[in-house]
Amino acid sequence: MDELEIAFDTKENFEYFIKYLPLEYEGELTKDKTKKYYIIKKQDLVPKKLGTFLLDFLNTDFNIFNSFKTFILEYIFMYLFFKIHNHISVDSIIHDEELNIILSEEEIETNLTKMFELYKNEFIEYQNIYKAIAVRKYRKIYYSCNNKDYETYSNYVRILAPTILDLRINNSTSKFQLLYNYKNIKNSFVSKNFYDILYISLKNLLDISKNIKILRCKHCNRYFIPDTNHNTKYCDFLFDGKRTCKSIESQKTHKENLEEDVLLKVYRKRYKDLASQASHTRPTSKSNQMYEYYKKEGPIMRYKYIKGEITASEFKKWIDSTMIHKKSNEVELK
Repeated sequence: MDELEIAFDTKENFEYFIKYLPLEYEGELTKDKTKKYYIIKKQDLVPKKLGTFLLDFLNTDFNIFNSFKTFILEYIFMYLFFKIHNHISVDSIIHDEELNIILSEEEIETNLTKMFELYKNEFIEYQNIYKAIAVRKYRKIYYSCNNKDYETYSNYVRILAPTILDLRINNSTSKFQLLYNYKNIKNSFVSKNFYDILYISLKNLLDISKNIKILRCKHCNRYFIPDTNHNTKYCDFLFDGKRTCKSIESQKTHKENLEEDVLLKVYRKRYKDLASQASHTRPTSKSNQMYEYYKKEGPIMRYKYIKGEITASEFKKWIDSTMIHKKSNEVELK
């Protein structure tokens, strides 16, 4: 529990982070019934998209306590807990027969506050390093080197490798044997340093493709890894709980294109002209008849044009057919 561990399935593009998460505890080991307790237990392995841990680290605002707290509880609470209490033994803490420790809500919050005070700056320091790596400006920022040929993820891995001193390979795959395609996992990586896990995460991303990209979404500013090599500016993260940034921007672009569409402007102007004409004539006038017809059929024709069911030429011809000529004695409604 005092070490971090991650495994990679580069064939299926999954990573498995070994997590110890707090679950509400209501057993007999706690005596104070006025407090809420949590048992910190190892969770079932869940496949995540390769690069998830690295992206979550990049996208966490470690200056904000609640944001820091969310990341720590998701990934490394127990690792930091034993780092803070490095002389503590499990026997001196409330624990069950499997040595899962049990902490009160207040104890967890107190420890998170202490973690924030002690380690916030260290997380920010390494986050800045990996942000510079993500946008390929690491050598420029940290080495004052303006040679873009050296700004590659492969070079960054080579530069960082000598600093990764604690990372170890665990060749035992027994904990993964319940997983589908567990044989794709040859080993896991273990370390007492979170930045070692960041390093090996980046290295394994390169094992998928040397052309891997880490981009920053132009809509939400979060870092993301595009699924294809096509140029894209927007991520597939949910922005408002329902729509992704990519879908939001696609809808926005579509709307802007519609607003700039000349024919749709002609359509709107024709509607306003008919409304104005109808307002100055009798209900039985030709202008009123055409206005009512336009209100009914116009939205249908507009929809067909937007969806591509009719051509621009056909849409324009229909709009033109609604013109009322002053010398005309009769209007034929198509």
